[in-house]
Amino acid sequence: MDKIDQEIAQQPEALEKLRTFYFHGKGKELLESLPQKATPLFTGMGASYHAAAIAAMQCQYFALPALGVETVDLLRTSSKLLNKFAPLIYVSQSGESGEVPLFLRRVEEGPLISVTNDEQSTLALSATQVMPLLAGDETLIASKTYLNSLALLWLMNRHFCVTWDGSEESQLKRITHRVQVMLAGKASILKAWQDVMEGTQRLIFTGQGPQSISARQGAMVMAEWAKKQVQFISTGGLRHGFIELSEPGVGVVIFANSTSGLLSELDLANELDEYGVNVLLVIDGMPRRIREQPPLPVGFDPFLSTILDAIPPQLWAIELSKAVKGGSGFRHLKKVIKKI
Repeated sequence: MDKIDQEIAQQPEALEKLRTFYFHGKGKELLESLPQKATPLFTGMGASYHAAAIAAMQCQYFALPALGVETVDLLRTSSKLLNKFAPLIYVSQSGESGEVPLFLRRVEEGPLISVTNDEQSTLALSATQVMPLLAGDETLIASKTYLNSLALLWLMNRHFCVTWDGSEESQLKRITHRVQVMLAGKASILKAWQDVMEGTQRLIFTGQGPQSISARQGAMVMAEWAKKQVQFISTGGLRHGFIELSEPGVGVVIFANSTSGLLSELDLANELDEYGVNVLLVIDGMPRRIREQPPLPVGFDPFLSTILDAIPPQLWAIELSKAVKGGSGFRHLKKVIKKI
């Protein structure tokens, strides 16, 4: 088994480790110590930013003022926001990205909460509080660290938003089990993607709300590992202009969640089909071809179910990389990005 396959296969185990720590270990006190009705600002870069953006949306859904901003923007155009929110929540897998020391120099007031996989990193050692990701060793694309970031931020927000109801551990167990099932059934997932997307010359990933960020994360994974160019845009943005790109040879993947309704996504899928576009729906992480019946709602929180959205692009990117010269591994990236 290749290293990338190993890291992808370890994602359920990493989620289980996180659940055990935050419900039955020292992490329980960390969660309980978080402030309620806070005004958090979430930041990070790459996959960490995607997790941060989804977390900010979760707070906004419950009318809690919150923002998700890329760290490089906090250092430049949005720097005046740094000391207007509390707490500041910096998501960084390594805690050593190039933005970290510059960010720390700008922070005048706390608290600063670091969400990181390295408790001895520069970020962690400078933070007021450290929320460890417990994802274990990860050397390639953000897989275990991304899923654990989504899960941990979701738990943190249940405290911030005062929506903790005792179902959280059960929900994490269900999501983790679904990830296991998806990985075990990767052959059927890949077949659906290949059947629909074979022969496409241009790819667009789209979604709305938290699933719009899933589209962005999926597109990034396709670029990083499959060296495949994918445009990402929200479904609203697609309708308000980019839909003019629709024609035969274009493939569109629509990320959706069955709990928050599917009428808009299904309507868009049918319209794109009329334009000759190859359309695949990814609902609660599972692929649905254009004329297949959508699944019954399964009750996954649309913010937590972004964990499921992450799996199919990982699997497809790995599969496509096998046919790309030099497709295995990074060409221009390093695991820890030091330039800004």
